[in-house]
Amino acid sequence: MAAGTLQELVSAAAAEHPDRAAVTYDGRPVSGSPVSGSPVSLLYRDLVELTGELSLILRENCSASNGVIGLYCRDDLFIPVWILGILQSPAAYVPLDPEAPGLLSARVMTRCGLKYCAVKTDLLQRFQTAVATHMSVEVCLVLSKFKLTVVRVELLPVAELDQTHSRLWPRWRRTLGAGTWRMCCTHLERLASQRLCGYHTSVSSPIFST
Repeated sequence: MAAGTLQELVSAAAAEHPDRAAVTYDGRPVSGSPVSGSPVSLLYRDLVELTGELSLILRENCSASNGVIGLYCRDDLFIPVWILGILQSPAAYVPLDPEAPGLLSARVMTRCGLKYCAVKTDLLQRFQTAVATHMSVEVCLVLSKFKLTVVRVELLPVAELDQTHSRLWPRWRRTLGAGTWRMCCTHLERLASQRLCGYHTSVSSPIFST
């Protein structure tokens, strides 16, 4: 089989072996989730059909994606469908780790210029809560068939961020103590200055592993 893109290789394999299992999920639970059942599989023909359908939906609804779409999920049988669907839309996918702090996720989304994220539907509330103080989240599409919710994300204006942080600072000050509080204030002032000057420090993108 000639080398090509991931989606081309999958399509070629599906053409040769449509009835073979392309993906098998063993059902091992991830942290905080209930124990899953027996292993389940997707055939190549099903994988290609679902991928094509998802990519068409994303192409029609995420045209202003800047060529990148975030993927916020945990282990699931549908992960190859989500990844291939984004790649065929066509766009690059940016893996977002549900275990990462909300600030880190927001910085990664900002650095990558994300406007849209595909969020595993049962993690939507977790995603909204994690980034609520940093980004606005607007639900665009609920794709029950794919267990996905597509959201539009946008960095909050500086003024709105300041209001959010001002509500939290008294609580932080009581918790941290005077010395640590002064150190944090100095660091926050430096970050605010960098932000207002349009400067962003480098942040490594989290690696999603299955």
